[in-house]
Amino acid sequence: MSFELVHTFFLYALFGPLFGYTLLLLIGKRLLKDNSYFWSEILTIPLLIPVLAVIIYWGKPCPLLTFTSTPLKNIGEFLCFFGNIAARYFTPVFVFAAFYGMHEIIRPYFTFNRFLKTHRLKNNERLNGILAELKEKMGIKKEVFCYLVSGNITIFTFKFYKPVIIIGEEYAKSLDFEELKAVLAHELAHIKAKDSLIISLCQFATYLYFFVPGLKKYFEKILLFRELRADKVALGYLGKKEPLARALVKTYKFETKGSWIGFALELGGDFEIRRMQAIIESDLKIPRRNFAYIAVLTLIVILSLIFLYFIC
Repeated sequence: MSFELVHTFFLYALFGPLFGYTLLLLIGKRLLKDNSYFWSEILTIPLLIPVLAVIIYWGKPCPLLTFTSTPLKNIGEFLCFFGNIAARYFTPVFVFAAFYGMHEIIRPYFTFNRFLKTHRLKNNERLNGILAELKEKMGIKKEVFCYLVSGNITIFTFKFYKPVIIIGEEYAKSLDFEELKAVLAHELAHIKAKDSLIISLCQFATYLYFFVPGLKKYFEKILLFRELRADKVALGYLGKKEPLARALVKTYKFETKGSWIGFALELGGDFEIRRMQAIIESDLKIPRRNFAYIAVLTLIVILSLIFLYFIC
């Protein structure tokens, strides 16, 4: 692979998502106010823009450099010069951020494998029975493993290729049958929506594009809305609110730190109150994607690609 291709890809990787995230931050705040449970997925889309740009634009000259108008040509030369400087001097920082982001994402996998090898994770027939019933009801075909573990933890979902649900023994004992079923339905809702993958990509984006103002705050909102959505989906399949509401109260009384992605996730502020309010006000309908979601997603990709065509 030539340096020229690497250099071009870096320009696309730097400026494409930067523009995409800027667009998202401008319109995302308004969208999230509408309690749409799928807008958070759009944060992963700018990560695809560099690859699309290389495929579409590789070898094509910057349009601004081909104009006969001197002012436009000067602007084009300045933008290309700025891009080249950024690519040359910002590359080490960008690469370090990428490796750091990947390290933070894969680190929990090493912990999980260590727990598995030291036999700290235990199978439980009762949990597997509830899980099998819920999986069939929710239309989840893939195999899902559920383990009990000792320690001061509640319940969380882990991995996206072969999903795993891990639940603390003491926490499981504190829940009655209906409450346990409710929290497992919540975790299966995460698995059904591929939340582990989506949140891993979003988390990676916050490390890689750390220089985008407001992106980390937007990521926290994404965590909130993925939790609200998992609650909403679980309620839709359970058909009743009380067990999930009771389980939520017991979970926050359990006094443990929130996990990476799971029922006990803590975001501070009034997050617990918002979740409880959403459960109480739920109409027990499973949320679906709508046309506006597809339209905004497409708009961000198209505008970002047009922007790249002129700057790289």
